[in-house]
Formats: sequence, structure tokens, C-alpha cells
Amino acid sequence: MSFISQMLRDLDQRNAAALPAAAVPPGLRAVKPVARPRVDRVRVLAWSLVLLATLAVLWPDIKGWIAPASKAPALAPVAVNVPQGGVVSAPAAAVPPAAVGTVAIAAAPAAASPLPPSAPPAVALPPQTPPQTPPQTPPQTPPQTPPQTPPQTPPPPSARTAGQGAQASMRGGRPSAREENARLYRDALAHLQAGRHELAALGLETVLQRDPDHAGARQSLAAARVQLGQLEAAVEVLEAGLARDPTQGGWALLSARLLAELGRNQQAVHTLERSLPHAAGQADYHALLATLQQALGEHAAATAHFARALARKPDEGRWWVGAGISLRAQGQHEAAQEAFAQALASPALPAVLRAYAEDQRSGSQR
Repeated sequence: MSFISQMLRDLDQRNAAALPAAAVPPGLRAVKPVARPRVDRVRVLAWSLVLLATLAVLWPDIKGWIAPASKAPALAPVAVNVPQGGVVSAPAAAVPPAAVGTVAIAAAPAAASPLPPSAPPAVALPPQTPPQTPPQTPPQTPPQTPPQTPPQTPPPPSARTAGQGAQASMRGGRPSAREENARLYRDALAHLQAGRHELAALGLETVLQRDPDHAGARQSLAAARVQLGQLEAAVEVLEAGLARDPTQGGWALLSARLLAELGRNQQAVHTLERSLPHAAGQADYHALLATLQQALGEHAAATAHFARALARKPDEGRWWVGAGISLRAQGQHEAAQEAFAQALASPALPAVLRAYAEDQRSGSQR
């Protein structure tokens, strides 16, 4: 029997090597394909010779099986269903194509004679797949009730008043004139910061038309006009504001600088003198007024305003040079020399003014 088993294994290996690996599953390499396009007579003859040789060798054993089996009562065969993927370790020619699905095995009698040492061919059943458990439905969670919000306490009277005032400012669902003007002002500032000066000027003019006393809009509009090179328009915006509010010393200072750029020094002095009571403590204000008065030949007034400016910023070398010029123009040479010396002691003095102060010092010494 060992020889036959070895021969069957060799045949199985040859058949498995002859067939493509993808055509036959790994569990069916021992079974020949059922459907054959044609019968190979040489292979059938070879299998017949193999069967005859096998019967000749096993005939004594088969004869011993048949004799006890003829005396035993006949038992009904037990049907074993073999799936299509099962493996039957018997020669492929001994099992007809129609019997691949079911193989009948006769049950041995209860009191049978002892079997020969070799057992009949075993039927290898495929591994049983574990039973599939039905999908378990997740436990349903009870519906969650929304959290109850605690009762809100009424706002204080001041908050209610502010809210009522905001609601009262809305007429028919539209913002009030003040709110609309505030929005226009914010948009104009955004344009100004982004460098869109034309759009900024248009928006700021609209704001001033609605509210002429809007200080931020007036100053921003003047800045936009300066950026556009429209100095005259910037002066008009500032002068109109000073006519309404002369206490704005910053507007007067900016307007005077622009007027000086335009060569209108007398008007610049008038603008500064008009708002001087509201800018008495500003050193730059006095210095600009002194410079403009000096340009107009008013050296006494210029000297006085230079002194007020230097009293607040004594290290400003430019103002010392200006004071020396006005003092010398009035014939006060010693005071002028002292002023030029103070200017040269300032480390921040521009090179042009330093050269002028040195020349005035050396000239007076000669």
C-alpha cells in the first residue's frame, strides 16, 4: 500500500505541475479537472494497466474483505456530502465525474472480523467554517433631553437703558444717521491706510458734510489732500475747521506749515497768532512762528519766540542758530556769538547749519 500511496502522490504532483496555478485552487490539486474537451486514449490505457496491477497485488486482501462482508447483514450506505472544494484521496480515474459531490461509505458491521492492517482510502473533508453569529444590534441609548437653560436674570437698569437707546436709534430696521456716518468714517480710514487716497477723500468729505464738527474726519481729510499733492485744498479744510474751533492748535500748526510751503508766510503767521493762546506751551509752535517772523523781518518778535521754544528744548541746535541770526540782525553781537556757540555744542545740528555757525563765529572774531 505504501507503494501505491507514493505513486498517487507522484501523480498528484505531476498533475499539479501541469496545470496553471491560477486555474486550480490549492485544495483541489489532487483531483483532475472534471470537464475534459477530449479523452486521451493513451492516458486511459495507462490508468487501466495501473488498476489491473493494483488489483493483482491487492486481490488477497480484497478476497478477505469480501468473504466476511457476504455473511454480514447488509447495511444502508451512509451518504457523506463532500463540498465541491473537498479532497478525495483516491485515484481520479476511480471516481466518476458525477460522484464528486457525494461519496457513499458502507458502515462496518458491529461484529465483523478484524480488518487487515491497511485501512481503506480516507475521505478528507474540508475544514468546517465556524458558524456565523448574527450581527448584534447596538443597544439603543435613550433620547437625551436638551439641557435646561437657567432663567436669565434681567439686566441692570443702565444696561436696559443702553439697549433701549440702541434699539431706538434703529428706525425701521435701518441704522441712524450717526451710525451711518460712523461707518463711512471707518471705511474712509481703511482706504487711507491702504493708500487709496482718492476714495478716502471722497468718504471723508461725505462725513464732514453730515457732521462739520467731526475733528478726526477733518484732520484725516487734510492728510489725504497732502498725500495727493493738493496743498491748497488741505489748507482750506484746516482753515474751515479753525474758523469753527480756533482751539485746535495742531490744525493751526499744520496749516501754517502748508502756507509756508506755498510761500504765504504772512497768512501763516496770522494763522499761528490766532491760535497762539491755545498752544502757548508747544515748543514747535513757538519755533515755527519765530522762523516765519524772521523771514518777514520781524526779528524782535522772532527772538522772543525762539527764547520761549529754547526754554522748553535747550538742546535744539537749529533754534539756537535762528536766535543768533535775529540777535545779530538787531545788533546784539555778543548774544549772537553765544547763540552760535550753543548751536555748535548740539550734536544733532545739521551739517549745513554747523558750517554756517562756524563761519559766523570765525567772522566775528576777525
